[in-house]
Amino acid sequence: MGSLDKSLAGNRLDVMGRERWELHQQVIVRYWQEVETWCLSLEAPLPAIYQDGLLADGELGRKIIQENAARGSVNFRIVNQLMEKGAKIRKTEDVLLLKEEYSRALRLAQTPSPWDRMTARVGCHFDKNDLLERRDHYIAQTIGRTLNADETGLLFIGAFHDVIPMLADDISVNELKDRHRIIAYYHELLTGRDDRQLRILAGYLSEPICGNPKT
Repeated sequence: MGSLDKSLAGNRLDVMGRERWELHQQVIVRYWQEVETWCLSLEAPLPAIYQDGLLADGELGRKIIQENAARGSVNFRIVNQLMEKGAKIRKTEDVLLLKEEYSRALRLAQTPSPWDRMTARVGCHFDKNDLLERRDHYIAQTIGRTLNADETGLLFIGAFHDVIPMLADDISVNELKDRHRIIAYYHELLTGRDDRQLRILAGYLSEPICGNPKT
Protein backbone atom coordinates (compact mmCIF):
# COMPACT_ATOMS: atom_id res chain seq x y z
CA MET A 1 0.00 0.00 0.00
CA GLY A 2 3.01 2.27 0.29
CA SER A 3 2.77 3.93 -3.13
CA LEU A 4 -0.92 4.68 -2.65
CA ASP A 5 -0.27 6.08 0.81
CA LYS A 6 2.27 8.50 -0.67
CA SER A 7 -0.34 9.69 -3.17
CA LEU A 8 -2.45 10.82 -0.20
CA ALA A 9 0.38 12.27 1.87
CA GLY A 10 0.66 15.52 -0.03
CA ASN A 11 -2.86 16.48 0.99
CA ARG A 12 -2.44 15.95 4.73
CA LEU A 13 -0.88 19.33 5.30
CA ASP A 14 -4.07 20.94 3.96
CA VAL A 15 -6.22 18.80 6.26
CA MET A 16 -4.16 19.12 9.48
CA GLY A 17 -2.67 22.58 9.21
CA ARG A 18 1.06 23.28 9.30
CA GLU A 19 1.57 23.20 13.09
CA ARG A 20 -0.13 19.83 13.51
CA TRP A 21 1.59 18.48 10.41
CA GLU A 22 5.03 19.40 11.79
CA LEU A 23 4.20 17.91 15.19
CA HIS A 24 3.03 14.71 13.49
CA GLN A 25 6.30 14.41 11.54
CA GLN A 26 8.24 14.62 14.81
CA VAL A 27 5.98 12.03 16.44
CA ILE A 28 6.41 9.59 13.54
CA VAL A 29 10.21 9.83 13.68
CA ARG A 30 10.36 9.47 17.46
CA TYR A 31 7.83 6.62 17.54
CA TRP A 32 9.75 4.49 15.05
CA GLN A 33 13.05 5.29 16.75
CA GLU A 34 11.64 3.83 19.97
CA VAL A 35 10.21 0.80 18.16
CA GLU A 36 13.59 0.17 16.53
CA THR A 37 15.48 0.58 19.82
CA TRP A 38 13.17 -1.88 21.57
CA CYS A 39 13.21 -4.46 18.75
CA LEU A 40 16.97 -4.43 18.35
CA SER A 41 17.41 -4.94 22.10
CA LEU A 42 15.79 -8.37 21.80
CA GLU A 43 18.04 -11.34 22.42
CA ALA A 44 17.84 -14.98 21.37
CA PRO A 45 15.57 -16.78 21.07
CA LEU A 46 14.11 -14.12 18.83
CA PRO A 47 10.34 -13.99 18.29
CA ALA A 48 8.58 -15.19 15.16
CA ILE A 49 7.67 -12.10 13.12
CA TYR A 50 4.12 -11.49 11.87
CA GLN A 51 3.80 -8.39 9.69
CA ASP A 52 0.77 -6.38 8.57
CA GLY A 53 0.44 -6.94 4.82
CA LEU A 54 2.93 -9.82 4.57
CA LEU A 55 1.46 -12.45 2.25
CA ALA A 56 4.39 -14.89 2.15
CA ASP A 57 7.26 -16.27 4.19
CA GLY A 58 10.43 -18.00 3.01
CA GLU A 59 12.42 -16.43 0.20
CA LEU A 60 9.46 -14.54 -1.27
CA GLY A 61 8.63 -13.06 2.12
CA ARG A 62 12.27 -12.10 2.66
CA LYS A 63 12.32 -10.39 -0.74
CA ILE A 64 9.14 -8.44 0.09
CA ILE A 65 10.67 -7.28 3.37
CA GLN A 66 13.98 -6.28 1.79
CA GLU A 67 12.37 -4.43 -1.14
CA ASN A 68 10.11 -2.41 1.14
CA ALA A 69 13.02 -1.65 3.47
CA ALA A 70 15.04 -0.43 0.46
CA ARG A 71 12.13 1.86 -0.51
CA GLY A 72 12.37 3.59 2.87
CA SER A 73 9.84 1.79 5.08
CA VAL A 74 11.10 2.04 8.66
CA ASN A 75 8.78 -0.79 9.68
CA PHE A 76 10.23 -3.17 7.09
CA ARG A 77 13.77 -2.01 7.84
CA ILE A 78 13.28 -3.07 11.45
CA VAL A 79 11.89 -6.44 10.38
CA ASN A 80 14.83 -6.86 8.00
CA GLN A 81 17.26 -6.12 10.84
CA LEU A 82 15.54 -8.72 13.00
CA MET A 83 15.81 -11.24 10.16
CA GLU A 84 19.53 -10.50 9.93
CA LYS A 85 19.78 -11.33 13.63
CA GLY A 86 18.10 -14.67 12.97
CA ALA A 87 14.37 -13.99 13.43
CA LYS A 88 11.98 -15.94 11.19
CA ILE A 89 9.09 -14.27 9.37
CA ARG A 90 5.69 -15.92 9.06
CA LYS A 91 3.07 -15.50 6.33
CA THR A 92 0.50 -13.25 7.98
CA GLU A 93 -2.18 -12.24 5.47
CA ASP A 94 -4.45 -13.71 2.81
CA VAL A 95 -3.58 -12.55 -0.70
CA LEU A 96 -7.23 -12.29 -1.80
CA LEU A 97 -8.13 -10.03 1.10
CA LEU A 98 -5.10 -7.86 0.39
CA LYS A 99 -6.11 -7.55 -3.26
CA GLU A 100 -9.55 -6.41 -2.13
CA GLU A 101 -7.95 -3.88 0.23
CA TYR A 102 -5.71 -2.61 -2.57
CA SER A 103 -8.68 -2.12 -4.91
CA ARG A 104 -10.51 -0.17 -2.20
CA ALA A 105 -7.44 1.97 -1.53
CA LEU A 106 -7.02 2.64 -5.25
CA ARG A 107 -10.60 3.90 -5.54
CA LEU A 108 -9.99 6.10 -2.51
CA ALA A 109 -6.80 7.53 -4.00
CA GLN A 110 -8.75 8.51 -7.11
CA THR A 111 -11.28 10.55 -5.11
CA PRO A 112 -10.78 14.12 -6.42
CA SER A 113 -11.17 16.14 -3.20
CA PRO A 114 -8.23 16.01 -0.70
CA TRP A 115 -10.61 16.49 2.24
CA ASP A 116 -13.03 13.79 1.03
CA ARG A 117 -10.08 11.44 0.49
CA MET A 118 -8.71 11.97 3.97
CA THR A 119 -12.00 11.87 5.86
CA ALA A 120 -13.20 8.82 3.94
CA ARG A 121 -9.93 7.02 4.67
CA VAL A 122 -10.09 7.74 8.38
CA GLY A 123 -13.84 7.15 8.57
CA CYS A 124 -13.37 3.76 6.96
CA HIS A 125 -11.08 2.78 9.85
CA PHE A 126 -13.27 4.26 12.58
CA ASP A 127 -16.32 2.42 11.24
CA LYS A 128 -14.43 -0.88 11.51
CA ASN A 129 -15.35 -2.09 8.06
CA ASP A 130 -15.97 -5.78 7.50
CA LEU A 131 -12.88 -6.18 5.28
CA LEU A 132 -10.66 -5.15 8.17
CA GLU A 133 -12.50 -7.60 10.42
CA ARG A 134 -11.98 -10.41 7.92
CA ARG A 135 -8.29 -9.61 7.71
CA ASP A 136 -8.04 -9.55 11.51
CA HIS A 137 -9.80 -12.90 11.75
CA TYR A 138 -7.43 -14.41 9.19
CA ILE A 139 -4.36 -13.00 10.97
CA ALA A 140 -5.56 -14.32 14.35
CA GLN A 141 -6.19 -17.77 12.89
CA THR A 142 -2.79 -17.77 11.21
CA ILE A 143 -1.02 -16.89 14.44
CA GLY A 144 -2.95 -19.58 16.31
CA ARG A 145 -2.06 -22.17 13.69
CA THR A 146 1.64 -21.32 13.22
CA LEU A 147 2.88 -20.04 16.59
CA ASN A 148 4.30 -22.97 18.52
CA ALA A 149 3.65 -23.43 22.23
CA ASP A 150 7.27 -22.67 23.13
CA GLU A 151 7.52 -19.57 20.91
CA THR A 152 6.99 -15.84 21.29
CA GLY A 153 5.50 -13.95 18.36
CA LEU A 154 5.95 -10.29 17.46
CA LEU A 155 3.08 -8.76 15.47
CA PHE A 156 3.55 -5.48 13.59
CA ILE A 157 0.00 -4.30 12.92
CA GLY A 158 -1.80 -1.02 12.29
CA ALA A 159 -3.69 0.44 15.25
CA PHE A 160 -7.04 0.30 13.45
CA HIS A 161 -6.78 -3.49 13.35
CA ASP A 162 -8.19 -5.35 16.35
CA VAL A 163 -6.58 -8.79 16.29
CA ILE A 164 -6.16 -9.42 20.03
CA PRO A 165 -9.80 -10.34 20.88
CA MET A 166 -9.75 -12.90 18.06
CA LEU A 167 -6.65 -14.75 19.29
CA ALA A 168 -6.92 -18.11 21.01
CA ASP A 169 -7.33 -17.97 24.79
CA ASP A 170 -4.02 -19.74 25.38
CA ILE A 171 -2.05 -16.93 23.70
CA SER A 172 -0.84 -14.35 26.22
CA VAL A 173 -0.52 -10.84 24.76
CA ASN A 174 1.68 -7.93 25.79
CA GLU A 175 0.53 -4.85 23.85
CA LEU A 176 3.55 -2.54 23.59
CA LYS A 177 1.46 0.55 22.74
CA ASP A 178 -2.22 0.97 23.61
CA ARG A 179 -4.05 0.94 20.27
CA HIS A 180 -6.95 2.95 21.71
CA ARG A 181 -4.61 5.83 22.56
CA ILE A 182 -3.07 5.64 19.10
CA ILE A 183 -6.53 5.83 17.51
CA ALA A 184 -7.40 8.74 19.81
CA TYR A 185 -4.23 10.50 18.62
CA TYR A 186 -5.19 10.14 14.95
CA HIS A 187 -8.77 11.17 15.65
CA GLU A 188 -7.59 14.34 17.40
CA LEU A 189 -4.89 14.99 14.79
CA LEU A 190 -7.29 14.90 11.85
CA THR A 191 -10.66 16.00 13.19
CA GLY A 192 -10.14 17.46 16.68
CA ARG A 193 -9.43 20.98 17.93
CA ASP A 194 -7.90 20.27 21.36
CA ASP A 195 -4.18 21.04 20.92
CA ARG A 196 -3.39 20.21 24.56
CA GLN A 197 -4.90 16.73 24.23
CA LEU A 198 -3.06 16.22 20.95
CA ARG A 199 0.27 16.98 22.61
CA ILE A 200 -0.49 14.64 25.51
CA LEU A 201 -1.21 11.81 23.10
CA ALA A 202 1.81 12.73 20.97
CA GLY A 203 3.94 12.51 24.11
CA TYR A 204 2.64 9.01 24.81
CA LEU A 205 3.50 7.83 21.30
CA SER A 206 7.00 9.30 21.61
CA GLU A 207 7.78 7.60 24.94
CA PRO A 208 10.27 4.71 25.13
CA ILE A 209 8.62 1.31 24.82
CA CYS A 210 8.51 -0.72 28.01
CA GLY A 211 7.65 -4.38 28.04
CA ASN A 212 9.18 -7.79 28.13
CA PRO A 213 8.30 -9.90 25.07
CA LYS A 214 8.69 -13.05 27.15
CA THR A 215 5.69 -12.23 29.39
